[in-house]
Amino acid sequence: MKIHVVGKLRLQGTSKKTGNPYDFIQIHYLGCAPGVIGNADLTLCF
Repeated sequence: MKIHVVGKLRLQGTSKKTGNPYDFIQIHYLGCAPGVIGNADLTLCF
């Protein structure tokens, strides 16, 4: 499966609700999705 990376974003900070720190990366890409003809904009978080 081929994907096309559209953009990426790094989010880090502290949760307002719990006070716990977070640090993760979001990757936005175009790929296959069920029920979609052509490519769909998808997000992967890690």
